[in-house]
Amino acid sequence: MPPYLRPPSSGAGTFPPFDFVSGGTAVAGLVLNGFIRYALGMAKVDPELRRLSRANRRQMNHAETRLWWHIRRRQFGVQFRRQHVAYGRIMDFACLSLRLNVEVDGSQHDRDLDRLRDEFLEARGWTVLRFWSWEIYRDNEAVLDTIGSKIDDLRAQ
Repeated sequence: MPPYLRPPSSGAGTFPPFDFVSGGTAVAGLVLNGFIRYALGMAKVDPELRRLSRANRRQMNHAETRLWWHIRRRQFGVQFRRQHVAYGRIMDFACLSLRLNVEVDGSQHDRDLDRLRDEFLEARGWTVLRFWSWEIYRDNEAVLDTIGSKIDDLRAQ
């Protein structure tokens, strides 16, 4: 019998395949783990998206760099990830604990595609905040206040 199909050594007799107390079988654990990762949007990442995400982190535009400088210091009391891959998409700044996505858009963004993407994420429980690059340049404090108030709202829920 392959080792991944053997029951745990502790305990005698049979056990249900998804018994969390005794550990269940390795196969059942992998299937369940894979399901949970998929349901949370953390399924295995496409290698091409991972490569693009890393490249985007190295080559952020000035507006993204400016915003990242403020939110990376945990100014809001939560952790953000930059260029985070989830659901086959790359999010500019994602707070996983609050399911908050902050996007910085330049002039090249397609509004219709962005709207569809926002609806997709909102259907999965994410809140999306979108800012234009010029908003970050012109009134960075207002952008940070908006993010901070949204974080407070999400914490209160």
